[in-house]
Amino acid sequence: MAAAAPLPGAPDAAGSAPGSVSGSAPGSVSGDSSPLTGAPPGANVEFSIEELADGEVSPYLVRGLEIGDHLEIRGPVGGYFVWKATQPEPVQLIAGGSGVVPLMSMLRTHAAAGHPTPMKLLYSVRGPQFAFYTDELRRIADTSMGAASVDYAFTRSAPEGSDRSVGRLMREELEMLALPVSSSPTIYLCGPNSFVEGISQWLLELGHPASRILTERFGGA
Repeated sequence: MAAAAPLPGAPDAAGSAPGSVSGSAPGSVSGDSSPLTGAPPGANVEFSIEELADGEVSPYLVRGLEIGDHLEIRGPVGGYFVWKATQPEPVQLIAGGSGVVPLMSMLRTHAAAGHPTPMKLLYSVRGPQFAFYTDELRRIADTSMGAASVDYAFTRSAPEGSDRSVGRLMREELEMLALPVSSSPTIYLCGPNSFVEGISQWLLELGHPASRILTERFGGA
């Protein structure tokens, strides 16, 4: 689910990927952090929500929320997990599942600026039916003059004609698809806890400095 709403005082997504906001469902004692997909100045802010069957907040946001309902918004949080159009270095984005949401903000900002610096997305997801923003990602890559690119790693099912076998992203594949250490990229990694821990460890083993690996992780809610 993706929803857009005006949020006074929202961060300027042209300069950053604002991270997430947190809130609670009515009657809930727990909270959830939902990613912001970002928006240009003066526009609505977009939230992308993945419904989890055993979640407490996400089912309400997807199925219980109605037009005209009021939400209490806190945040955004995760202000360190940002990309600015003034950054000159190449960028590697790595997403696991719905972890692509804050990275999409960066890709949109990159595309809107016509930024010449390479920005690559490596997207690990269960299957094409679970992938977020498929058409928009294709459009960004096709119109970027080679500056942006997207690689998928489908873990359970793949589209017909795919040249990659179904399965989890492995270290050797990460080394092959990600920007090399020699290009000194900044890496933004977002996904479930176990995914982020495993990928970040492989990146360190491949020689990427810890200071250039920025992570954002989440669990179910």
